[in-house]
Amino acid sequence: MLSPLQFWDRLDKAKKGSLKEICAISGVRYDRVLHNRSDCRYPNLQDVVMICEATGISMDYLCFDRRAHDSGLGEIISLLREADAQTVEKVRALLVAENAGRS
Repeated sequence: MLSPLQFWDRLDKAKKGSLKEICAISGVRYDRVLHNRSDCRYPNLQDVVMICEATGISMDYLCFDRRAHDSGLGEIISLLREADAQTVEKVRALLVAENAGRS
């Protein structure tokens, strides 16, 4: 998993529009995002999912060591809106194992 600093750097590089606009579109509270960013912490899982949906950037790209941000994992993660971080990590591990089996 990437550090929170890398998360925010990747979001800055990949996003179109301001952070305030993304928060307005996604429904994530702007003040909470600013607080997390200034403390160099990850947003909570639900906020990450909502930001990914609003920007079209995959969670896989923002949170994990992946180069492309169009992997499709973001679509799966959006289905897990109510899931906790452990469940998301298990899904990611299963997908990585499945993709490794195809190679």
